[in-house]
Amino acid sequence: MADEKTLRREFQQMQDLCDYWACRAADAAIAREDTMAREARANYRECRRAAAVLQRAWEDAHRRSQWLRRRWQDASGGQEPLMAITRQRSAD
Repeated sequence: MADEKTLRREFQQMQDLCDYWACRAADAAIAREDTMAREARANYRECRRAAAVLQRAWEDAHRRSQWLRRRWQDASGGQEPLMAITRQRSAD
């Protein structure tokens, strides 16, 4: 499973690709290239579906990381994970 940052980056890239296909569809429609416009719209719809999947995966990863952070803070007495590890190592 990809981490939260990777999923967010992939989602942003997919959003950029969707924007590209939307522009291509508009350009083709203006130029009255019907076949190209249909293909661009189909690619845009597929891109939006993929972006929705990536967005849900990113949101799930974000929720999991927040849940893990809260669990860690509860177990470590409210310390941030990195600070708790640093303090534990300095105590050893």
